[in-house]
Amino acid sequence: MPVTFHFIRHAESTHNVSMDLNEHDPVLTQTGHKQCRELAAEIRGLGHEFDLVLCSPMKRTIQTALAIFPKYLRSDKIMLHSDFQEGGTYGADTGSPPEELKTLFGTKKLDYWFVAPDWTDKRLGTRYHVSVASKRGQAARLFLKLVARMYRDTDAHIAVVSHGFFLANLIFPKSGSFGNADRRTYYIDYEEDHGLLTFITETPCSIAKREKKRLDAIPKGDFQNSFGFQLPAPGGLQYKAPDLGGTVCEGMDYQQQTSYGGQQPSSGLFWNGQQQNLSGNCASLFGGVPSTP
Repeated sequence: MPVTFHFIRHAESTHNVSMDLNEHDPVLTQTGHKQCRELAAEIRGLGHEFDLVLCSPMKRTIQTALAIFPKYLRSDKIMLHSDFQEGGTYGADTGSPPEELKTLFGTKKLDYWFVAPDWTDKRLGTRYHVSVASKRGQAARLFLKLVARMYRDTDAHIAVVSHGFFLANLIFPKSGSFGNADRRTYYIDYEEDHGLLTFITETPCSIAKREKKRLDAIPKGDFQNSFGFQLPAPGGLQYKAPDLGGTVCEGMDYQQQTSYGGQQPSSGLFWNGQQQNLSGNCASLFGGVPSTP
């Protein structure tokens, strides 16, 4: 099996509620802490440990990672990395100095080796200005490609805890926006040499899980819209996993005749020069699916 990457957006933070983008380096809300507990339970259901956790050095991502991973992390520490910070230039997109973070979170569970001294400088012309967010995403993809090569020929699971805007610049091809505490799984093509273009492919079961959440959010039964018209709820909506050659995503019902409106993944991955079908139980990727979105 290729290395599996789990991309996670931080849980709800104070600026997500207040919409105050000038709030500097916001922290999690009570709802955010609850989301972390739920995500930790989901990860516990995976039944495996994580070989590496990479994390943005911003407070809300550190809080999210610390709440989720220490019990399931094979390495001693969560690795903070400047390149995985949020991409904007507002106060909410700007982190805190390393010394402040060490005072607040300590060094026992966090590795600060990849936190650059100037990582909070987001002026025009710096590495962290919003105008070069796509280039920083490209650099991060190349970094993850090297990580994937380091763990090749293993079934390693690696997590990246980051932010919505940056994940949109990191993932290529695009796969839609992340909600708070949203987790998706991906493979990285580290065998093919595409130059600076590194492909990150969402796993079929991750897509199926996301589609189930979307359909679960659709109101059931008859309802009235804002104009007062009576509308029947969409009937017969089903969700399906792509054709995985017999692979079953546990906790999900799907009909073969129903297809996705969005991304349609291939039935296999090219790995080590040969197409590999994803056989087995995809529940190992996400530990079952909650009944509500």
